[in-house]
Amino acid sequence: MFSSLREGPFLFVPLLFCILVSPLSAEPVIFDNGYPLFDTYADLLHAHGGGILQYGEYFYYFGENRNYNSNDTFFAVSCYRSTDLKHWDFRNHVLTREADPDLEFAKIERPKVVYCAATDKFVM
Repeated sequence: MFSSLREGPFLFVPLLFCILVSPLSAEPVIFDNGYPLFDTYADLLHAHGGGILQYGEYFYYFGENRNYNSNDTFFAVSCYRSTDLKHWDFRNHVLTREADPDLEFAKIERPKVVYCAATDKFVM
């Protein structure tokens, strides 16, 4: 059935041992999708069309904030930070309408932020 000792139970047993003996890095956090997320100030997260990236021990969530505009236009790109993807700290508005006159009536859709290792900077 097995053509060499590398196949079959001889590979499975050490692999199973490594999985069972290796320590887990963190306790799992369980939460339900489809419900609003709130930050540590109990404010609703405003990160529409957002994206999450991991940098070091933190996850960063960048997304569009239209909360303060009645005409559904761009207000800011907000940034939140978490260690467990459930509890989020508001960090700052990383792009606002005041940054450029062209943003006054803009619609920013699905803002993305990536880390550039060559410059050690985040790019939007």
